[in-house]
Amino acid sequence: MKMREAKIIVPDRFNDGSATPDSFREQFEKRLVNTFGGFTKYAAHGAWAGPRGVQVEPITVYIIAATLTHNRRLVEIAEYVKAELRQDAVYLVKADGSVCFI
Repeated sequence: MKMREAKIIVPDRFNDGSATPDSFREQFEKRLVNTFGGFTKYAAHGAWAGPRGVQVEPITVYIIAATLTHNRRLVEIAEYVKAELRQDAVYLVKADGSVCFI
């Protein structure tokens, strides 16, 4: 199958400003390696219009090589990030190129 680029954006901080735990990162990254064989990540900053004005936060962008058949697993992993980090939404680019907020 043809590999395509997918992305998951993971916040580096909870909504209250406290840092996300290293144990979450370790478990999340292990899950990516076990599911997709690896990943590339880089630090960035994201911003969005929220109820208190523009919110800016440090994030980590994870790039994953995936096939179209991996889209369901990508959504499941984004749902896991959302639940574990108590986020309103998680930004995901699926292997088909579509963008969604989980």
